[in-house]
Amino acid sequence: MKPMNIVLVGAGAMGSLLGAYLANRGHQLHVLVRRKEQATYLNEHGFRVSGLMEMHEPLASAFTDIAELTSLDPDLVIVATKTWTLSGILDQLRIVHRAGRKILLAQNGLDPEVLAGYQFGHQHTLRMVLNVGGQLVNPGHVETTFVNPPSYLGAMHSDGEDFARDLAADFTEGGFMMAFTKDIRQHTWRKSLLNAAVNSVCALTGQNMQDVSQCPSTRDLIADLLRESLAVARADGYDFGDEFVEQSLAYIANGGLHKPSMLQDVSQDSPTEVHTLSGRIVQLGKQYGIPTPMNQVVTQLILGVEQARHCCTGLRHSRELPDGLVQISSMPQ
Repeated sequence: MKPMNIVLVGAGAMGSLLGAYLANRGHQLHVLVRRKEQATYLNEHGFRVSGLMEMHEPLASAFTDIAELTSLDPDLVIVATKTWTLSGILDQLRIVHRAGRKILLAQNGLDPEVLAGYQFGHQHTLRMVLNVGGQLVNPGHVETTFVNPPSYLGAMHSDGEDFARDLAADFTEGGFMMAFTKDIRQHTWRKSLLNAAVNSVCALTGQNMQDVSQCPSTRDLIADLLRESLAVARADGYDFGDEFVEQSLAYIANGGLHKPSMLQDVSQDSPTEVHTLSGRIVQLGKQYGIPTPMNQVVTQLILGVEQARHCCTGLRHSRELPDGLVQISSMPQ
């Protein structure tokens, strides 16, 4: 793939992993972060990947002012932040956006790419589903804890499919197995089903994936959450079969000591992504007339944990969108 000028928004665990691979492939990589000290560190040290993957790459620049996108004029903007920041980031990106620029959402949960598509055009919007786990050791340094290839990349509109296909191939050629898919929503559903169950249970109990898989009570709770969520996915057009529950439980058992992102968020007194996981499943359940009491309780409990730690984003609706979607408020109360 021809080298591109790319801006990466966010340098958390997955952002740092993506940044390292993109820089390694010869792309001109610029990173937008919130804190000046983080930008200084990244400019000096670049991105480092350790654990199950190994890489250390410099970057073109790290900066903190989104207005710099105008002068950088990237071909591609990748948003790799937590989903609770999304509405604020999209509003800021809209100010400096130009026609034809691609926007790639590399986030958890259901439908963040749909929200971006309404703002920038579905033909310019891409979505990535990452099947990799890791945690940030230092700014720009991610330690990978599990890899379940491939990850997936897709476009929201046929006009973006060639670009998505080429970018997926570029990642794969660099050693990061990425498959192009014409139905990215299938893969966002599959991952969200698992995340909505295991992330929430780990966050509420303080246990890693191995712990919750070995305790009968938490294992059964995850199974029940999966069954309830599967009914919503089926109504949305995605039937993963009854065997999906046992497959997911086996996957969790192989997760070892990995701490899912929501547990990491709670441990760091940060807002969680519950609104695009269990919260979104509850919303879709209401849309399709399917009861989701377990997901409702889990969502409320996670928001209660956030409130206790003074980082609650809530589920306030800041903007109504077509097709029953809502754009969640991005700033903590």
